[in-house]
Amino acid sequence: MWWYALEDLIIQYDEINLSEDRSFICKTKQQKEQAFLDIREIILSLGKNNFSNDLDSLFACYEIDRYQKTKELAISWAQIIELASDDLCTIAGHTKNHHAFNQLQEGEIIDEIIGANQLIKVKINKVVRHFSYPFGNKNEVGQSEFNIIKNLGFETTTRQGSIYYKHKKHLECLSRIMLTENFDIKSIGSVRINKVVTV
Repeated sequence: MWWYALEDLIIQYDEINLSEDRSFICKTKQQKEQAFLDIREIILSLGKNNFSNDLDSLFACYEIDRYQKTKELAISWAQIIELASDDLCTIAGHTKNHHAFNQLQEGEIIDEIIGANQLIKVKINKVVRHFSYPFGNKNEVGQSEFNIIKNLGFETTTRQGSIYYKHKKHLECLSRIMLTENFDIKSIGSVRINKVVTV
């Protein structure tokens, strides 16, 4: 969950210095938001084979425990199992490593999804029928990824954005709404929201 560690750094410092003399001024709220987006793009472009090492090298100037952030913020398997036992909750799949799909080949995407789903099925004793794309922006997923997911037989999948009636015919790319600190239910009208838990 590197994005939370990045967010903490940007909140803490007025300037972020990455490897290869890349610096980002982040004194104002607007600068901090832009720095996050710019650094996010750099991270998403890192190759999958050495992703963890490359990420550590990128932030060599800072002491970051990315795994501690995950421990703080991610729910446990015990909590997931408890949620899954409730008929009102559906556990959707994600991927094993949360790589952006535009960095992967088709076989790698399938391996990421199937591997994660098998683990979830073993833990909750239920078949995973729904899927949520990592990141889910139009820059990371497009029609070729939609086709892969559709062929895997999921009932629904989600990516970022608002949902419209026309999505009824495109269940492989339903939109989802990010629940952030600025989220306002009034901004989307009287829509029933089902929060999707992705693992």
